[in-house]
Amino acid sequence: MTATVPGPDCDPHVRRRRALLGASVGAVALAVLACSPPLCPAGMSVVNNKFCISAYEVTVETEVRDVAGERRPVSTAVSRRGVSPTTGLSWRAAREVCAATPHGTGFQHLVTSAEWEDAGDGVPGPGGARYPYGDDWVPGRCGLPDPGAGPLALSAPPRTGSYAECRGTWKVYDLLGGAWEWVDPEKTLDLGAELARAALALDGDEIRDAPGASVEIVWPGPVDLVGGGQVRLRGDGHDWQVPRRGWLHAGGARVPVTLRALADDGRQAQLVVDRSRDGEPITEKRGGAYYAGAGVDLRYAYQGHDPDFIGSIGFRCAGPLLH
Repeated sequence: MTATVPGPDCDPHVRRRRALLGASVGAVALAVLACSPPLCPAGMSVVNNKFCISAYEVTVETEVRDVAGERRPVSTAVSRRGVSPTTGLSWRAAREVCAATPHGTGFQHLVTSAEWEDAGDGVPGPGGARYPYGDDWVPGRCGLPDPGAGPLALSAPPRTGSYAECRGTWKVYDLLGGAWEWVDPEKTLDLGAELARAALALDGDEIRDAPGASVEIVWPGPVDLVGGGQVRLRGDGHDWQVPRRGWLHAGGARVPVTLRALADDGRQAQLVVDRSRDGEPITEKRGGAYYAGAGVDLRYAYQGHDPDFIGSIGFRCAGPLLH
């Protein structure tokens, strides 16, 4: 291992002598900045002086480490310009890669929804620009199809940093376009709360749209969700030969549900909910991709993939400032 030896500009005695000899204040200040320890590891950008984030969609590399006394391969995230970003990992796997990537004395984490958005829109918290470069769409600025146009003429995500102007205040690249990106909305699935919220959306005997809590059933007639997990079926001619299966759209997840008959006349049914995913993390992806996502901006978020779903989705990591 080789140590980095500071140059003369980093010697405080040299800087003091230069100041006494009349070096400009600006030159001395620049030397001090150049010698200051970095706030983030290489390949990461500082956002609002609050946290570090991968400047580019990451590439996954594998190295052998000592783990519990054994030599094992460990996958870590690397952020660099001009390479093909890694896609094809599940949300859960992406989170594990970030958690294995060293960051100062600790480790990184999969970027959260709030961190991702702050890195792109130029301001902390709500608000900010729709795109990394401003509020108005500029054709060709990012690796996204233009609204009304087909996919870009690419067979894979472009190399990181290919769209040099697709960045904002904090110099974080490729947030829009390239590949979709996994992010962590920091939410878990609470089926009881989602079913209660859906039941509260009742308007008389009919269910109204409840964001994140609706029922999609293949059924030859309207379906109403009623409190207590009951479903009332309206209309005649219902076919009860087999249970009907569908999905409960709950809190950003699709949960399997089944309708079972409670009466021979086909007027009432029970909604049977698969609770095996209760308490699991809810996933989210952001940013669109070269093949889809025309009209996507920094506010758009898609929730609904299973944590183990594998698609053409990349990611980036984040961590606290090093000092």
